[in-house]
Amino acid sequence: MPSQDSKPFFAKTPDGDIVGLDATLAQNIASRLGVSLFIDRSAKSYDDAIQKVSEGKADIALCHLTTSLERALIVDFSTPYLKVPHVLLLNRQLMVHYGLGDKKDYSDELKKEKITLGATTGSYFARSAHFDFPNAIVQTFDGDEALFEAVEKGEVQVVLTDETTFRIWQEKHPSFNLQVQKLNRKNRVGQIAIATNWKSAPLLKWLNLYLNAIRDDGTLDKWIQDYVEGPWKRN
Repeated sequence: MPSQDSKPFFAKTPDGDIVGLDATLAQNIASRLGVSLFIDRSAKSYDDAIQKVSEGKADIALCHLTTSLERALIVDFSTPYLKVPHVLLLNRQLMVHYGLGDKKDYSDELKKEKITLGATTGSYFARSAHFDFPNAIVQTFDGDEALFEAVEKGEVQVVLTDETTFRIWQEKHPSFNLQVQKLNRKNRVGQIAIATNWKSAPLLKWLNLYLNAIRDDGTLDKWIQDYVEGPWKRN
């Protein structure tokens, strides 16, 4: 897991425990396998966590990872355990400047402009930004807090993120909506999965069977409700 917290997936409590949806999954996987769990948080980004798995320095990466064709060139991915819509966050001054409303995805219009665009360092969004917005000046930020503060202050005009991450920040910072408008991205949904080393085919097969089992018995839905949809995300 990266060193920066990513609620509601993984975060460090004042007592030093790691909690969240991904932390619970990791603990349960280790228990089912009958092995000890060691959570390595030395990775500086999501891409760095994937690199550690690719190099055999970690067995799995379970940390709010969005699958991509580029990432699949160096690791395998399990079946997705969560799907999260992607969103654009626009500084309202940008919307006024370009005469944009608030009821649709303006990706096509913004592709033509030389906007300043923010994303979390080493994230799926940082890698895909130039593909989606070829004229943009991309700036990366270490962690969600720095990212959201940048678009609120107008240091960047647009942010790429996902619905879950945005909602958690929005609930803790109600005034955020005064400066920033969220726009849903049409047909853009992130598939969140577990990364494994290419040489770990038996482990990948087991993980897929495990995810199917907890999906079928309702355990996964309960955890998603508890962590992603429920009151924990507001803590």
